[in-house]
Amino acid sequence: MKLLKKIVFIVVGLIAVIAIGLYLFLAVRESRSKGGLVHQDSEYVTKVAVDKILTDIAWNAVSNPGTYFGGDSADTTSDSKSSRNLGISIPANVYMFALKDEEETWYAWLNVENQEQLQAFVQTELGIDSTGVEKEDDFWWINGKDNRVVLLGDSRNVLVALSFDKKEKKEAMLKIWEGRTTAMVPIKTLTDFSFENTADIEWKQKANDAGANLSFKKGMITANWSLSNDILRLPLQANVRELPPSNVLNVYCQADIRPFLDRYEGRLQRYNIPVDTLKNYYGGYMDIQWRADDVLQTDSIIAYDYDENFNPIEKKEIREEAVPNILFTFNASPHLASYLPEKMFYKFYKRIEGKQIGLSTDANEKNEFPYVSTDHAFLLSYTRNAAARRHLSWLSQFDRIEKVEISGKGGEVSNSFNAELKLSDYGIHALYQLLK
Repeated sequence: MKLLKKIVFIVVGLIAVIAIGLYLFLAVRESRSKGGLVHQDSEYVTKVAVDKILTDIAWNAVSNPGTYFGGDSADTTSDSKSSRNLGISIPANVYMFALKDEEETWYAWLNVENQEQLQAFVQTELGIDSTGVEKEDDFWWINGKDNRVVLLGDSRNVLVALSFDKKEKKEAMLKIWEGRTTAMVPIKTLTDFSFENTADIEWKQKANDAGANLSFKKGMITANWSLSNDILRLPLQANVRELPPSNVLNVYCQADIRPFLDRYEGRLQRYNIPVDTLKNYYGGYMDIQWRADDVLQTDSIIAYDYDENFNPIEKKEIREEAVPNILFTFNASPHLASYLPEKMFYKFYKRIEGKQIGLSTDANEKNEFPYVSTDHAFLLSYTRNAAARRHLSWLSQFDRIEKVEISGKGGEVSNSFNAELKLSDYGIHALYQLLK
């Protein structure tokens, strides 16, 4: 009995020592990460809590060893790489920054451990050969496809740019690189960017209450964010249509979109969006429905038969296909209907009733739903059902999503949004489910 007690005490003691050691290790990494560098003129900063995410996944793996360490999981994790394999040092928190009027490009400043390994990894991931690494003086460049991923580095540091646009990044990145000794400062010195350390990913804007956070939990992802009225104006009280809860997808939005159109006018016009027309004639309300039952659409196609002399004979065939029952509705001047295409993946039928314009894949769709008053001026609700499985099963990652709900309310200064995404396995960490 005494021997058993000694064994228990030793085991408990070892567990306590390991737990304390792990806590101190993570605490030191957390403290050091506050020295992470961002640009002193950053307009936006995003914090990714790497250690917090990995710790949550580790604890979840202890509770669910069959999922994480079973045969299937072993295959999915065999390609995982440590930060040393990547050639860079990953801190407890990675800080990404964007500069004013350049929010489409985000930068991260990281320490390099092995530049050859880093270059090899990036070349593999971007699908480029050694000629894709440009060397200039004591630093090097790697440009991804369409300039969406660009790296500028040397043997000690690397500046990574991730972007939504295809603009040339070299000039902007060189400016940051050449001024790094004075312009790149520790995040803890910028009082405008104080993070609460409660979420996995946090986003803040300089000198503004606008911000966002996102957390990966067991079987779900939660998020909330604020959006300034300078971009979009949601009313405090909205009148929206009461859409059927049985739909696969319901979206409605009552908003003044003119601030958005003014802010991004140049970009929108590049996609031939009639900004001035929308400013003057859009009525401020739209909704989208994806109904539970499919509809049948017919289309004629040209086929060929051959006569006895092998001469082609043209003939028309009528093809019938089940397509999603989708209904777009918005309030606007009727003449805006002329801007709408009649075919977007499927054939859409236009229906104009006063200032209400409807586009539906169902030629006989009745578009009459009562208006109700609510403080939620925006709502997106998606439920995975039989129709979703029929049409989205080819998207393996999307097929794991059971339900999504995003709601938005208007405010005096900014709009607030909340989101919740539920996945198919309620007991497994959400990020692991999405990446496996």
